[in-house]
Amino acid sequence: MSSITDYNYVSVFTPEGKVKPLDYIKKTVELGNVSIALKNNECGVMIGYKGQLNDISYYNKKVYKINDSSLFTFSGITNDGLEIVDYLIRKSVSEEVIRDRNISHLSVFDDLCVEASFRTMYSGTRLYGVSGLLMTQSEGIRLIEFEPTGRIREAHAMSIGNRSQSARTILESEVNSLNELDLEGLIRVGIAALKNAHPESGALNQENVDIFCLKDGKTFSVEAEKYLE
Repeated sequence: MSSITDYNYVSVFTPEGKVKPLDYIKKTVELGNVSIALKNNECGVMIGYKGQLNDISYYNKKVYKINDSSLFTFSGITNDGLEIVDYLIRKSVSEEVIRDRNISHLSVFDDLCVEASFRTMYSGTRLYGVSGLLMTQSEGIRLIEFEPTGRIREAHAMSIGNRSQSARTILESEVNSLNELDLEGLIRVGIAALKNAHPESGALNQENVDIFCLKDGKTFSVEAEKYLE
């Protein structure tokens, strides 16, 4: 059968063995600007690249504060990413008001994963066009990756978006030494990964790079300029 045949009744299987909606969404995520996150037992760093400025648009915000001890970034369709940001903020407020505690790094995604799974399995609904990274304080510092299909996984370091594989090369080479680094060292590893993804001269600057940190249960931003020199 032709590889361009559409299958309207199922999204999870085609005779060619390819799931076209998943291929489309994967490409969509890969078109988003790269985001990088890494952590050890004491602190964590999240870095977002906001892209190049042009004459008709402003830089888009890349790293979002969910609460005082949680950060989130995404790559892909902006509206879908902002929908997940709103979801996480609602979950955070609910946990704080009802149970007087921070969000759980895994169970906070339960409802979202169910919704994403249904979107993946059944036709007539569009998949989430975004991958995301959540960093939060939950019995230590935790880093979770959310995928469009509803799959989540915990990691020591991760990159998503355009050229993320180039950034991941640096992260993988340094992952065994992350626990030995202080906050400054983590930032420098993250910036090295970002520079490997965007090695072009002048591609990175103070305006288009966001650096956020999590330490001692508090999130805060750091000026990128001195790390880009």
